[in-house]
Amino acid sequence: MKKRNLPIVLLLTLVTLGIYALFWTYKTRQEILSQLADKKAIPSIFILLSPLFMALAFALLLLLQRASSNAIVLDVLFVLLGMSLVIASLVVPFWWFYKYFKALDQVTHADNFALLYCLWVIGAVFGFLPIWMMLAQNDLNKVIDRLAIAAASGAVPPADPLPPQNPLA
Repeated sequence: MKKRNLPIVLLLTLVTLGIYALFWTYKTRQEILSQLADKKAIPSIFILLSPLFMALAFALLLLLQRASSNAIVLDVLFVLLGMSLVIASLVVPFWWFYKYFKALDQVTHADNFALLYCLWVIGAVFGFLPIWMMLAQNDLNKVIDRLAIAAASGAVPPADPLPPQNPLA
């Protein structure tokens, strides 16, 4: 796992217009999975690109439809692909980030899954807000600090520390 400077993460995200956010998400996904026994806890980040590929297919189908004189089959495909594109654009990112934040919570034990997910949803709906990235990276930095302290003191950190107990349960 790599400790990252929070202002630099924010600055790079803003300067690159969100491209660094994709790179950061890819790298932190790998780091989170390296700490978990279940290496499939977070699906591949390339699943997030599926709406993009569907949009390209949609555009290609639109060009074919306009070039064709007998477009009944293309009309049906156009509608089906369009509906699939809308569903994929709405469902895939929400599902993927749900899995991402659940795995992050397992690693960090920060118990802020709901906060991070809500901030991501607000950012996704109202415009890109990298606040969730700052909080997630801060949690990862704390884990790195704990591991460094444990290594320096010669203590071996538990392989899978117990999550905080809920007093209401």
